[in-house]
Amino acid sequence: MKFNVSSKTLYSYVSAVSKVINSKNALTILNNFLFELSDNTLTITASDLENTLVAHLEVMDAEGEGKFCVDARRMVDLLKEMPDQGISFDINDDNLAVEIVYPSGNYSFIAINGNEYPSNESVDESTDIIEFTCPTEQIIKGIDNTLFAVGNDDLRPQMMGILWDIKPDAITFVATDTRKLVKYRNAMSAPGVEGSCILPIKPATVIKNVFAKEDEVKVTLEPKSATFESPSYKFNCRFIKGSFPDYNRVIPVKNPYAITVDRQ
Repeated sequence: MKFNVSSKTLYSYVSAVSKVINSKNALTILNNFLFELSDNTLTITASDLENTLVAHLEVMDAEGEGKFCVDARRMVDLLKEMPDQGISFDINDDNLAVEIVYPSGNYSFIAINGNEYPSNESVDESTDIIEFTCPTEQIIKGIDNTLFAVGNDDLRPQMMGILWDIKPDAITFVATDTRKLVKYRNAMSAPGVEGSCILPIKPATVIKNVFAKEDEVKVTLEPKSATFESPSYKFNCRFIKGSFPDYNRVIPVKNPYAITVDRQ
């Protein structure tokens, strides 16, 4: 296999995808990126078994196809120090020896067989699936305005995430730690569907950081997981099981007292 790519372009993708990888993983293989080459498209995958982030980017002069694993930290550190320049990957299909060639030198290492990387293919054949597309800004504003109120009590796992209460006309984001509660309703776009899920802190942070430059995101809610997809990235994450408290009962409905102050 061979392909050429810009160092800074590749760095932007691997640094984004690396946000899913834990500092300590149960499986050693999860310390790696999975690289898959098909035609002129390079797919980069990172996972911690519960969250999987996939990036797609176009490469040049691609020859052959296949998949291999490379150490994530080593790859990010190498590309981080490089100036913006074209680099070429040459992978020996027999022994998976990888040589990265760039104008000022080259870097060689042995990759791991891509078949060892755990598959994240969904086996849930349920028809209870909700799909809608919304502006990325709508999602990021919801996360920004609620993330600070998420609880950290292991005895109340349902409160260790953000509730997405999806209605046909708007999305309501709710978070609470029992001491404070924030409810943020955003009607920037109308999903046209109805459903709910509790998104953990880590997936919420990944979405906020990775999808910030995307215009729209397609959201697919399955019974146990959610998938967020844009032209460049695809992110799958697990929900928090359980029922979120009835937040509307906490918020006073007929409170006669109100105060308005200048924000500055």
